[in-house]
Amino acid sequence: CKPTVELPEGQEPDEDQDMGQSFADREIVIIQLFWFTMLWTCGACTDYEGRLFVCDIARGCIDNKKDLMKKFNFITDFAKTEITGGGSISQPPRKGLIHD
Repeated sequence: CKPTVELPEGQEPDEDQDMGQSFADREIVIIQLFWFTMLWTCGACTDYEGRLFVCDIARGCIDNKKDLMKKFNFITDFAKTEITGGGSISQPPRKGLIHD
């Protein structure tokens, strides 16, 4: 991720100049990379029942369902981290497995 390029006042960017990414863009990319990596790593290393478990845990984290986490004895407590850059990520599909 390349930081946003700051141009001096009054200077226009060249058409082919890479202006970099804003903080919000970088934050969204990092979140998307985390979920992609976590889901495909855990999903690829398990069978169907394991993917169901990973799917339930991921949805529980996304939807902030602490009771579900305690049911699986996965973690005792967590705090949802809000996106600070003003961006948003798309929600996972509601039907079927997230991994598929």
